[in-house]
Amino acid sequence: GSSGSSGASIDIQIIDRPGPPQIVKIEDVWGENVALTWTPPKDDGNAAITGYTIQKADKKSMEWFTVIEHYHRTSATITELVIGNEYYFRVFSENMCGLSEDATMTKESAVIARDGKIYK
Repeated sequence: GSSGSSGASIDIQIIDRPGPPQIVKIEDVWGENVALTWTPPKDDGNAAITGYTIQKADKKSMEWFTVIEHYHRTSATITELVIGNEYYFRVFSENMCGLSEDATMTKESAVIARDGKIYK
């Protein structure tokens, strides 16, 4: 048998893009605003999460538009939505390698309804 000399043990950590957030939830809808919360990803790619990117899509077109980039908290209020439309939201995680390949989408949509009160 050979006495496999291993030499200096170098701890190499491969840094990769993170996974997407675990859960994205619509907490509240009022007026033209939606409050979102999400939980950090299980897999951070061996690098600190530097931010999140939030996107919205109108249910009719399902075209995704970025609302907020490089955002540091895990809750956000999306404003200036269009009354009468229905929106889905999704969130990407970001670390020094870039954005997660996938985003986590809200299970429910947010319906931006007209306020019941009519002012004359």
